[in-house]
Parts: sequence; C-alpha cells; structure tokens
Amino acid sequence: TKDNVLLPTLEQTVVALDKVTGRPLFEFSPASKINSPVTVIGRLAFVSTADSTLYQFDTERLVRIWRFTGGARLNRKPFVTDDAVFTGGTEAGIFMVDRETGERVWFHPTADQILAMNPKFIYATDKSGKLHVLDRKRGVSLSSLDVRQFSLGVPNEQDDRVYFAARNGLLISLRDKDYRAAVPVLSPPKVEPKAEPKKEEPKEEPKVEPKREEPKKAEPKKADPKKEEMKKDDEEMK
Repeated sequence: TKDNVLLPTLEQTVVALDKVTGRPLFEFSPASKINSPVTVIGRLAFVSTADSTLYQFDTERLVRIWRFTGGARLNRKPFVTDDAVFTGGTEAGIFMVDRETGERVWFHPTADQILAMNPKFIYATDKSGKLHVLDRKRGVSLSSLDVRQFSLGVPNEQDDRVYFAARNGLLISLRDKDYRAAVPVLSPPKVEPKAEPKKEEPKEEPKVEPKREEPKKAEPKKADPKKEEMKKDDEEMK
C-alpha cells in the first residue's frame, strides 16, 4: 500500500513492514504452511495454507477480516472476483467463498484449477487433463472436454479468455460465443472525478459617473463707450 508492504516469510508468517523504514508493523503466524502465492486486490490480501484455510487481510488497517476452512489442502493461488473468492488444491476440488463474509457458497470435488470465467461459466481443469465447464452460480458441471494435448493450462485472472499451451509451442485461446469482447474479471476501480478549481469571476469595477459640468453663467455685456457718447449727444440735441 502507500504506507506498508505485506509479504509471507520463510518462517511461514505474514508480516507487514513500514514501506520507508522497514520497521515491522504487523505479524501473523498461521497454523500451517503457506503453500500458494498470495493474491492482492486493492487493500485486501488473500492467503491460503496447507491445512485447508483461507485468510483475508486488510493491508491498510493490518487486521485479519475472516478465515475460511475447507476440507483439503489448498495449494492454488486464490482466484478473486468482485463478489467471491475461489480457492482449491491438487485433487482437492474448488471452493467458492463469499468475499464479504468468508462463508462457503458451493464446492466442486473434481476440478481443481480455474483457468478463466465469465458471468455465466467457470472453466477449470482437473488432474486427468479434462476441461470442466461449471455453472458459476451453482458450481455444477455442465460439460467437459479432453484437453490432454494442451497440457499447460494458463490461469487468466484478467478476463474471460481461456488459454492453453501445448509442449510443441502451440498456444490457443477460447471464448464463449456470447462474449465477443473480453469481459474483465474485476470491475475497474471507481475513480472520483477531481473537483475543478472554481473560476473566479472577474470583479466588476464600480462605475464612475462622469462629472456634470455646470453651465457657465453668461457674463454681462460690456457697454460700448462710443454708443454711450452718441446717446448723450442725442439727448442734448433734444
């Protein structure tokens, strides 16, 4: 995670270390050997052990959430979907476990390794080299196919395509005819849209009214001295 690293050790414990300093933060010792790769989905880690126990851990809070106990050795890597965890082992069958509660949903005794799945079916092989098509909800076998010529089944945890490889170098991919486009096993994580910074509206500058110019007062007309003298002369003549 952003703060720590969770990993199994040679001493068969699960430890969490500080990502920067390496300081131990958490340690868990299961009752039996860890004998399959750990599956990590987001903040959750799934660990299966030889005594048929599957554990779910929260890698951020560093706590065990639940424990499931089957009836056989679990040495297959847990196959995780949005709502379930599929676990199994060689000649041990396949268990479907509810991802939220850790309770068993169904058990298939024949198939032991899941190769791929779509919303309707699960494709899994058994030790004899048969491909089993299982109903995803009920876990019952719907059909089977001998694929011993393709002895290398490649588990696909990304989408619904089924991959087989033969020892002569031939690789084939199979799909259900109803699903032309690949169907992802897990829904993409929800990404919250980043809030765009609010654009500051330009502040309106206060309107300045132009100053009104007062009308200029008319100045009194200056008297013409020549006209005044003419007026006096007229009066005298009168």
